[in-house]
Amino acid sequence: MTIQRHQFLRVADPILATLTSITVAVVTMYLWVLDEQVSALVSVSQLSIAMITFVFVVNVIANYCSSHPQYFDQETPPAWFWMSAISAVIVSLIFPSGLTQVLWILTIAKASRYFHWRLCVGLAVSIPIALSLFHYIMAVNPYLWINAVLYSLFNLFALYISFTLISEKKAHGRAAELVNELTAMQALLAASSRRDERIQIARDLHDLSGHHLSALSLQLEIAKHTQGKDHEEAISQAGVIAHLLMSELREVVSVFRGHSSIQLEPALKAIIDNLPKLDVWLDWSPSIRIESNEEAEVLLRTCQEALTNIVKHTKATRAAILLKQKFNQIELRVLDNGGLKSLPQFGNGLQGMQERVEKIGGKLSLSIGDNGLEITVLLARQHAAVA
Repeated sequence: MTIQRHQFLRVADPILATLTSITVAVVTMYLWVLDEQVSALVSVSQLSIAMITFVFVVNVIANYCSSHPQYFDQETPPAWFWMSAISAVIVSLIFPSGLTQVLWILTIAKASRYFHWRLCVGLAVSIPIALSLFHYIMAVNPYLWINAVLYSLFNLFALYISFTLISEKKAHGRAAELVNELTAMQALLAASSRRDERIQIARDLHDLSGHHLSALSLQLEIAKHTQGKDHEEAISQAGVIAHLLMSELREVVSVFRGHSSIQLEPALKAIIDNLPKLDVWLDWSPSIRIESNEEAEVLLRTCQEALTNIVKHTKATRAAILLKQKFNQIELRVLDNGGLKSLPQFGNGLQGMQERVEKIGGKLSLSIGDNGLEITVLLARQHAAVA
């Protein structure tokens, strides 16, 4: 239900913004041109009608484009946002009626995505007051200050709703990240537990059964020299069987120890399956065994943080996770087709990723590839074993 509501809001936002700006434009132009109930700083003429119509058209287009879902997660305001803000101020300056200030409410609602709340509150209150002061100087209107107070309150209410939705979205995203991380860590813990269990079983088999079978073989060897010929042959056969059992026991121990590495694939697949709209290709060499819990956690967290950044900060549709042995090191690469042209600044995510890698003696580097960002992690071979 939450996902469906979020998708509905992403579609409804540009539609409602467009309908609102079209309604304001049509009503204002109709009253100004036909009924003359809306005063303006310019008189009705073909040129003024054409110019104001152009400004309204720009505002409609800008409100639709700036409300498009592709700008929802953008940190800096797009050019469409500035066009909608400027056109809203222009028509509000031309028409002293408070009707056109509805367009500024649309601008304020979108400003909450890009600016600090203090700046948004200042704009929400100062712009209506400044417009009313301007029209008060140009022509006395007893309702101007009432409009200033009312539209300031409307702007503040729009800000409250916008910041509430943004906070809810961030909380939902953080909850999804925590669930994703918990799922991955559970898979990693299960893999570590299975590895530890196999090692413990191998030790128990060797320490307990191994000593008993060795003692049995020794006793049968002694009995072979103290009994008759027929009995001696039977005892000898028993000794052969005991030796076979010892060989089989060693094979079992070797098998258990051969599977002592931590399997990261289930944990990575759990992360990948929960990523929306991102096709991830996993190329994990089966010859590489990760035997350190710390090593496994660093690799897993690096992949998780890299994929999260790809989803949040790029327009990538595909990504790849590559792990292979390179000379005396283990190389992890995470690539995407997001089309970044310059290296991103190190935020909390990348900084934490680098610190975790360097803590176990590794090295993290960023580069721009043919299609987008490439994250490379190099770990010394002493932290991982190759079969």
